[in-house]
Amino acid sequence: VGLSWTEIKGHIVHLKAHDRSHPQSTEIYAKIDRLKSKATENGFIFDSSWMTRSLNENET
Repeated sequence: VGLSWTEIKGHIVHLKAHDRSHPQSTEIYAKIDRLKSKATENGFIFDSSWMTRSLNENET
């Protein structure tokens, strides 16, 4: 399970990979998709060579 957290406007936000329980998850994931596209357009290349396990189909 992928877990992370960040601080937004003084509040700690906990994130869990593939979690869709947040009421705004549709908008959040749409924004993430736009950011990923923008990163790729600007030359980002995902490098999974350091991974110690195989990626599932839905993982990038």
